[in-house]
Amino acid sequence: MFPWIRSGDILFARRCEIEHAREGEVVLFERDGRLFVHRVLRRATANSQGIARTSLLTKGDALDGCDAPVSSAEFLGRVIRLNRKRCHIDLESFGQVFRGRILAHLSRESFLVYRPLRMIKRLLLA
Repeated sequence: MFPWIRSGDILFARRCEIEHAREGEVVLFERDGRLFVHRVLRRATANSQGIARTSLLTKGDALDGCDAPVSSAEFLGRVIRLNRKRCHIDLESFGQVFRGRILAHLSRESFLVYRPLRMIKRLLLA
């Protein structure tokens, strides 16, 4: 999630149902024994035998591709706050919610920015 969430940041998550996660929010989920914090790009609902099942399409902001859909069994909650040294950022504030939605839309094309930057970094550090 760099550059928006950095190494050393302390995240606070609130447990909720997957249906409460919205586009642009940062969520916490567990997959294969590992914890992930990624941004929601969109929600999907599928009806199977008359039962509606919600899943989330998520992506790390600096990653090139999306994750496999997050199921309700993997979903743990929404990240509501982060602490960075002495700075406390409330991710539920109007400004942060607005910024998250913009980032969710831009995140689909982030490979256009981050892939060339990673190539330049490899060339300079090689």
